[in-house]
Amino acid sequence: MAKHFLHISDYSKEELLDILHLAKELKIKFRNREDYTPFKNCSLAMIFAKPSARTRVSFETGFEWMGGSALFLGPNDIGIGKREAIKDISRLFSRYNDMIMARLFDHKHILGKDILSITKEKSGIIKKNIPVVLSHQDLKAEQYIIKVANKMNSPINKIADINNIHLSPLGTEFKYKSETFITPLLGFHQAQNAATSIEIAKTFNNKIKTLTIQKGLTNTKWHGRMQKVSSSLPIYYDVAHNDKGVEAMIDTIRSIYKTLPHIVLSLKGDKEIELISKALMNNFESLIITGSDKFDLLEANDLYKFFTNKSNQENIEKVKSIDKSFDLLINKVETSHNPGIIMGSHYMAKSVFDKFGIFR
Repeated sequence: MAKHFLHISDYSKEELLDILHLAKELKIKFRNREDYTPFKNCSLAMIFAKPSARTRVSFETGFEWMGGSALFLGPNDIGIGKREAIKDISRLFSRYNDMIMARLFDHKHILGKDILSITKEKSGIIKKNIPVVLSHQDLKAEQYIIKVANKMNSPINKIADINNIHLSPLGTEFKYKSETFITPLLGFHQAQNAATSIEIAKTFNNKIKTLTIQKGLTNTKWHGRMQKVSSSLPIYYDVAHNDKGVEAMIDTIRSIYKTLPHIVLSLKGDKEIELISKALMNNFESLIITGSDKFDLLEANDLYKFFTNKSNQENIEKVKSIDKSFDLLINKVETSHNPGIIMGSHYMAKSVFDKFGIFR
């Protein structure tokens, strides 16, 4: 069965090490010009919404060396979410190609810039006669989903109200249909995510026991989503990179600790910096700005200039080294007893996990 590579967190440490070991072996075979054709008669569609010579050369050369045929599709060849809907493009590729690799911008670049555009694109996954579990939605989004579901003759199951939501360092506790559950994931929105999962499970098996559901919730992990990275200090890693995500993150921290956090911030250049800055202003004890083009991130100087030009707050500072920004954050949390957050990008996940020994 094929396994997709969409995000590094989908793989275990052992699986990632296996991939790296295989890559090392293949690198030796390639340098020695050995015959190795596991992809004979296979085709790879390479989608480049975001051009990159290095990525194209490595994928095209590597795939053809391994016996396959690589097809390059640049921004002028394919208009994902613009000229053509994602569902139509995916059907085309699944018919003619064996694999897809994609170098893309932020998901809004593909799905649309407003909630209704994103809803229309994502509603393409609704299939005939397959139940649709509907969580609490924006009204326009909900109306559109119901319209598509009715057209596809798909039964609609709306989640019920969620009550008594309580956040603590241990997780998010909530009551759903008279039963109390707790998920280790932090945030008011995580109660809704969990309730949606419960409703999906019961749609397929209405006899599933509460104990079984709670066991599943207890074992849930989501790296980079209000993830506590320090065993001794209230320091979290969150990849919130838009204004709504930042607002949810701040609400979560304030609800648990009743105070503002120290924040380490790093962003990619294509993020909504203007909106993020508005969401952050007056919502931090101190802001430490860092970055590095090594990780496809904005340089600390550039991001710092933007924030200081937009704000008169004095508690903003820059640290060029990502690792040293973590040291400064640890020091501030230890001395002030305020919580700390490392936020803004999954591109610095390795630096975070190495610093705090997450996978050791």
